[in-house]
Amino acid sequence: LENMHEIARELLPVLMVRYRDGQYNSRMMLEFRGPYTEILPPVYFLDGIYTDDINRIMHLDSDDMQTLELHNHNWRHGDIMFPGIVAIFSTNQEYRNLKLSDPSVTFENHPGAVRSLYNPPDYEKDIIISPRPDFRQLLFWDPEITVENNDSSKLIEFFSGDLKGEFIIRAAGYTDDGKIISEKFSIIIDDKLEEKETTVDFPRPEESEANKTISHKTEPEEILYPGNNVQQPVTNLNIPDKYFEQGLSGKVNLPLRQPIGDQHYPTEEWLSGDVVLGNGIVVNGKLLRYNAYMDELFWLFEGDYQQIQVDKHMVKEFRLNLPRRDKPLNFRRIEVNAPIMIGKDEIFGELLYEGDVSLYSYRRIIDTGLGEYWAGDVKQGGMIIKPSHLYVFILPDGTTEVIRRISRRNILNLFPENRSEIRRLFRDKSLRRLRDEQDLIEAIRILNSFLNEN
Repeated sequence: LENMHEIARELLPVLMVRYRDGQYNSRMMLEFRGPYTEILPPVYFLDGIYTDDINRIMHLDSDDMQTLELHNHNWRHGDIMFPGIVAIFSTNQEYRNLKLSDPSVTFENHPGAVRSLYNPPDYEKDIIISPRPDFRQLLFWDPEITVENNDSSKLIEFFSGDLKGEFIIRAAGYTDDGKIISEKFSIIIDDKLEEKETTVDFPRPEESEANKTISHKTEPEEILYPGNNVQQPVTNLNIPDKYFEQGLSGKVNLPLRQPIGDQHYPTEEWLSGDVVLGNGIVVNGKLLRYNAYMDELFWLFEGDYQQIQVDKHMVKEFRLNLPRRDKPLNFRRIEVNAPIMIGKDEIFGELLYEGDVSLYSYRRIIDTGLGEYWAGDVKQGGMIIKPSHLYVFILPDGTTEVIRRISRRNILNLFPENRSEIRRLFRDKSLRRLRDEQDLIEAIRILNSFLNEN
């Protein structure tokens, strides 16, 4: 195949490459859960080097490529969103000839808040029914007051509450010619039932600063007018550290369908937690949930509240902070090789005990069929799911064993050569039966003490 156009047409049906106005452009069909799809221009990596312009790699033919990988999901890496990824690994170091993309710029967009409304009581019109006193600390606020050029004043009236003392009045705005104005002063609210009048005379466009008069004692504020700051050479780029930190990475997912029975998650709330990556870097303070049905870790991206399925292969362990619990839930990615878990080679196991023999719980949730449930007055279908936990033992030689049911016999079967001694030890510790998870943890603690002594 002679170039990327032919490769996309013959091998990559979800990647569409078109030639128009002397340039190639590409779009990818992104896969979503359910009927939703998107078609967006993807990004490209040539031997790990990023480019967003397919024209820079259009000349590559099939002989130049050792491996071509395609990911047709929205993929988030930290604060960066990739609408589909095409990764090319060349046979002859083609990245050396790649023209690099222009430097990227990160903008922090803080959208303006929608105007809030504040309606203070009007005690001339309102009937006072509530016996509660009026302890408002904010007496009046209006962000849209206009004083026309031909008006000499603007009357603003409001009622005080039952809270006495000194109140700050701040008035700020700008004139028709763009000059910023601001004044701040105070008034005293006391027991005297009388009207109090305060006047603020802001400068008219034709007036000078010398003609500005304020009827109350004011505390002038330092105002920075547009254009009166001299631009200085940049000597210190104050870039937030977060732009240099390694973040979480994963594909954007839609929320799962409503199940019937026990939920997918140990808790439905997003929990604050930490993630330890495979390279040892710790990503702190993220909103996380563990999906026990999928055995996947989800991260809530605070920027637009997308749910990100974190790439399992980059996670070494993660911790979830539960309310009213002293210690966090600690999950680790562990390798298993057991007939009972066909199709699973790596799982997230909750660490219950760590020692020469370590104990993990695989909080597995399985579906048992389809059912119906009522959402208000509407009947809907969904999966019937239930918990089916497994317990994983990592033995001193590094091998793993998995059991379905908590029992003393299953523990003794793990060590046939020491079966009699371990049974006698359990009997001496009054551990004749293992009734629950706490008994299982106690049995593993006793077992580790025995192994250390022998």
